Amino acid sequence: MYLEILIQQTGFQKKKVRQITEKAKIFSEDIENIEDLQKLPLHQLNVLANQEISELKLFSLLQGAVQCSGNRLMLGLDLPAMTVLNVRAVQTVAAAYGFDVRKPFETVVALKVFHCATVPKRFQKQYWEDLKAFAEKQEEIDVRKPITGLPWMNHLLVQLFKGFVVHMLRKKRYNGWPLLSMAIGGWANFRVTKDVTDLAKRFYQYRLSRGNE
Repeated sequence: MYLEILIQQTGFQKKKVRQITEKAKIFSEDIENIEDLQKLPLHQLNVLANQEISELKLFSLLQGAVQCSGNRLMLGLDLPAMTVLNVRAVQTVAAAYGFDVRKPFETVVALKVFHCATVPKRFQKQYWEDLKAFAEKQEEIDVRKPITGLPWMNHLLVQLFKGFVVHMLRKKRYNGWPLLSMAIGGWANFRVTKDVTDLAKRFYQYRLSRGNE
């Protein structure tokens, strides 16, 4: 996964930043830009984040069910679609806590959060520490550098195994619908999005606390 490819997704970032900024004006009319959200109390930011996360998890559930409905083309698109969805999920959580994901540095941080959330649990502590160090140092960005390494291949293998199971079950239909494969696909995607957004929420709360010290 190369940074230069995902950094180009500026349309979504601009739209989401604008939407969240407008929502935040419910709490304060002084909100003019996304970084003004950091002036709000944490419990209000949690409300914004939780609203966005609920929508993301529901969308992930539905996307997983639809893409595992038996169509081979749709099933083949499940992994890239889920990757894009969950990278955007991290960017959405970041924006809800007042971090401007339109900035290249914040885009890279969001990608690293996604990476940390999807590596095996035994690697997460080290990736978490590396993530915190990167965010605090604000290192120079090389957009040609891949951010995924060998541990992330585990996530890839899990998703491929899910695809294999769904493919094998696609012929088990109830009233013409492959409900079992749809349920597996929906649940699996929901779990990934839950894990990603849980870690993203914890990370951006941490960054806010560091900024307020």
